[in-house]
Amino acid sequence: MENLIDPIIILDQGRIIFNQPMHEVTRRIRMELEPEEPAPGEALYSDKTLGGYVVVRESLDGEEGRIDLETLFNTVTADPDRAASLFSAPA
Repeated sequence: MENLIDPIIILDQGRIIFNQPMHEVTRRIRMELEPEEPAPGEALYSDKTLGGYVVVRESLDGEEGRIDLETLFNTVTADPDRAASLFSAPA
């Protein structure tokens, strides 16, 4: 379904807290499964899952990656200001 969606809009209590085109999200964020929990502040978001931790970090190479919409939602709602600042900076 992720390939059919553009843009991604996330609302919180009737307020838009995230509005970005899918190609920007896939270029600016990396989601990876890692065996260990990242240190505090090292990742935008992490969550324990089967086989380790799903970890969301800023993509530094600009290469497009895969995005899980539920994980993106959790990342943005956990810290909307940090997510917004990531997308307000030039790529």
